[in-house]
Amino acid sequence: MASTPKPQGFDVSKGVYTLLTPDEQSYMIAQDKEGVPVALYFTSEDKADKYRHDAGKPEFKVLFLEGKEGVEELTEELVENGIKEAFLDHTRRTRQPVVLDLEGWLKKKP
Repeated sequence: MASTPKPQGFDVSKGVYTLLTPDEQSYMIAQDKEGVPVALYFTSEDKADKYRHDAGKPEFKVLFLEGKEGVEELTEELVENGIKEAFLDHTRRTRQPVVLDLEGWLKKKP
């Protein structure tokens, strides 16, 4: 999948929001156009909450992972489970979602 440029407003040091299943055992995973599983990262609680409701999953929880360490921990867990990309601030109307290369980012981190 071709990625689009990373938006200038995304700063991993500020943390990331994602969606957690009601049992808190895993994260909500979406699919790209080819059906490949992708994670969901959001830059604000409002965006995550809106996606959760738009997707018909009000029982899912918005989880904030604080700072760069929180983003790294989440990303490592996702990559270990075979998730290689994440949609950033995805909405149901997004035609070309911003795609983050999780695996690539982990390899480049200091």
